[in-house]
Amino acid sequence: MSAIRLGICALIAFAVLAHGGVEPWSEGVLEVGAALLLLVLAGRSAIEEDFRLVWNPLFVPLLAIWLIGAVQWGAGISLVPFLTRIELLKYSALVALFFLCVQSYRTRSHWRGFVWFLLILGFGVSLFAILQHFTWNGKLYWVREMRYGGMPFGPYVNRNHFAGLMELLIPPGVAILLLEAERRDQLPLITLFTLLPIGALFLSASRGGIMSFVAEMGFLAVLVFLRRREKKALVAAALIITTTSPAAASGVRTGAMSVAAGRMSPRAAATSTRPIAFTWLSLKSSTQAICGASLARGWVSFMAPAMRNPTASTI
Repeated sequence: MSAIRLGICALIAFAVLAHGGVEPWSEGVLEVGAALLLLVLAGRSAIEEDFRLVWNPLFVPLLAIWLIGAVQWGAGISLVPFLTRIELLKYSALVALFFLCVQSYRTRSHWRGFVWFLLILGFGVSLFAILQHFTWNGKLYWVREMRYGGMPFGPYVNRNHFAGLMELLIPPGVAILLLEAERRDQLPLITLFTLLPIGALFLSASRGGIMSFVAEMGFLAVLVFLRRREKKALVAAALIITTTSPAAASGVRTGAMSVAAGRMSPRAAATSTRPIAFTWLSLKSSTQAICGASLARGWVSFMAPAMRNPTASTI
């Protein structure tokens, strides 16, 4: 299973760095990669006699949403059948990745390695985003021009989508710090891997991202308090919220200065359309909002919504 776990992490990292995996070429890589990993799992199950599939309750809502899209496309009731089919293929790839996660991550050591991967990914992307922010030359990765404009931050065309990614990658580190779930000698490193994404989140000047982060920390504080019932944990969570909240004003100010300096293109400033595609709506509602499972947070993090053609909203 190590090859499958490595493949899952590689696909997640690739999609994040490829501007969220929303262009045709990157979507194709994700879909083909998920299919290849499924073939590897199928071959392993055929070779090993004691191989058993693991059931997860989240399969039910995910498959139900897949059936809704399949019925709409198969019955011809979709307004744009071609786009519905494209989104259904992408959603199928994401469901396949979730299935692969359930089958390949079974032990505590497996999950520990996956959490460390998320921490390193969040730290690396945040460091790159901060460097790009202060050395901005009008191009993503300093080489790629944005033909259709945007409000870029990090590898994303829209800073709000970068903030959404950070909201998914920050909670694991905060939870480890509050619960002291790692060795004491590793806590300083985890603190670094957690604080830098928080700083990048505020630097992105995404108001929705900042408010969502504060809400996340409040919800996490309640969970920790209910689990441990120790004042120390609650005080630590409150300290994080109170120390990061003042930075929100600085982040918003940074965003305003960026707009004034021309970071936001005239087209993006004139029209702010945020169409909701079938894949993102289904994933966001079924995994993060409804279930709130840590596993869902892990594999759905790379699919933050991206700027799409307005016709996608008709799916």
